[in-house]
Amino acid sequence: GGVELVAGAIESLPPRMLDPADRSQQVTFACPAGCVSAVIGKGGAGVKEVAAATQTKIQIREIEGNPSERAVIVTGSAVGVAAAYLHVAGRIAAVEELAFVGEAAPPGMMA
Repeated sequence: GGVELVAGAIESLPPRMLDPADRSQQVTFACPAGCVSAVIGKGGAGVKEVAAATQTKIQIREIEGNPSERAVIVTGSAVGVAAAYLHVAGRIAAVEELAFVGEAAPPGMMA
């Protein structure tokens, strides 16, 4: 399954990337603007929870000239960044699936 795939990928990383003290790794990816509130969570709880669990820093920024998406920037150790990315991407996918299925979106969210 997915867990074994991730574990295998982590084991094949260069040793310097596995150093938990190395917090210089960063990944930036796009998040649809309509999913941002679900990713952030009430009072920032969603982002804080993922950041604490993965020991990463998560920032969400506007993309100049692109009002339909936001940039999500995750910084930390290689393993932490990968885990945080999977968490956030999973939340985005869940919100998009709800919108696609046509179920009622939670208040404050655009379907």
